[in-house]
Amino acid sequence: MANNVAGAQLSRYGGAKLTRHDFPADFVFGGATSTYQVEGGYAQDGKIIDGSNGCVAIDHYNRFKDDVRLMKKLGIDAYRFSISWSRILPGGRLNGSINREGIKYYNDLIDLLLAQGGRLSGGINREAIKYYNDLIDLLLAQGIEPFVTIFHFDVPQCLEEEYGGFLSPKIVQDFAEFAELCFFEFGDRVKFWITQNEPVTFAKNGYVLGSFPPGHGSTSAHPSAKNAVGHRCCRGVDRTCYGGDAGIEPYIVGHHLIIAHAVAVDIYRRNYQAVQGGKIGITNMSGWFEPYSNAQTDIDAASRAVDFMLGCGARWGSNWRTGVNEKNDRSLTIAKAIKDDYRIKFHQDHLAYVKEAIDSGARIKGYFAWSLFDNYEWAEGYSVRFGMFYIDYVNGYTRYPKKSAIWYMNFLNKNVLPRTKRQVEEIEDDNATTKRKKGR
Repeated sequence: MANNVAGAQLSRYGGAKLTRHDFPADFVFGGATSTYQVEGGYAQDGKIIDGSNGCVAIDHYNRFKDDVRLMKKLGIDAYRFSISWSRILPGGRLNGSINREGIKYYNDLIDLLLAQGGRLSGGINREAIKYYNDLIDLLLAQGIEPFVTIFHFDVPQCLEEEYGGFLSPKIVQDFAEFAELCFFEFGDRVKFWITQNEPVTFAKNGYVLGSFPPGHGSTSAHPSAKNAVGHRCCRGVDRTCYGGDAGIEPYIVGHHLIIAHAVAVDIYRRNYQAVQGGKIGITNMSGWFEPYSNAQTDIDAASRAVDFMLGCGARWGSNWRTGVNEKNDRSLTIAKAIKDDYRIKFHQDHLAYVKEAIDSGARIKGYFAWSLFDNYEWAEGYSVRFGMFYIDYVNGYTRYPKKSAIWYMNFLNKNVLPRTKRQVEEIEDDNATTKRKKGR
């Protein structure tokens, strides 16, 4: 038996007293989202090959300019986001059509981030291309560095139906083409690429527990598995798992994920890196395991658990949990819902351990809070909230800063420049307005 341990002893640093100045000058502080969980844009052109629509999520697609302004107020250096495969390539591959609007969106976001003084962590549908270009350009214009994830669990439905997505080796070539299209369209501005988000999580939750798309596995394997289906559309679906073989499929999927990652990295290094000057890696879900006892079986179990969790690329971006969620209690007023002191403590404690690890010689280069905004969760939908900004799903998707957003801004901006004090006052004024707002 392996025991997943975290925080067994307190850090010698007091997290509440730390600021960004306690970290190396080149340490990157950012925030993160994923395309399907925040963008929405279901009525926009190109997401599905037949022109049908996806979900609203938090409507980031139509509100990204305002969201980037919030990022600027926070003072983050970087924004990690993903690019929608099916928005860019509705047919799943280059012999379909490319969505230029999707590309423009990301260009605007990246340019806006950079203009705010930071660094970004992400046939053809040309509208999608335009959309992502707009987003990227906007981020860069605001001085926020884009960190772009190419794949964050959203396999195009057409490829899932045609050959089973990552269950088939055919996915490798199609993923490589999508990745190269991203390098070609955005790589002149995007300098930090993540091929895949948490491949182990995708294989386990999607093909063992059935709680993530495509929802394979047994409904008895996980209590939320019965709610796993239908992530790619808003229409009502039979919310049960699709079946599959949980003893085989996750290993097949994991194999194809690793190959697809390697092929994409090779393409970037051979054809783009020398000219574009960027970096590329993978993000792994990270954890540590200790034997439950001194028995050899428990020692072996802990070793296997570490291998499964970290074995497919721990040299690159390991994704230690940097967020905490709470139940979406709809009985709470907004003024009460934004009081998330537990989230502040989580980040303070985590950063204290990060500081301690750096001082001990660990090469930790950044911290991306998950998530900047409440969003649509793969298994839980809108029933939980992860964000530093509260999303009012009932009244126009209005954003309200939680106490954690105020804390993060103070942590990042304390004793930096006089202008940052005005930024704090602006967002605290927003918070005061929120407190005066009547509950729903």
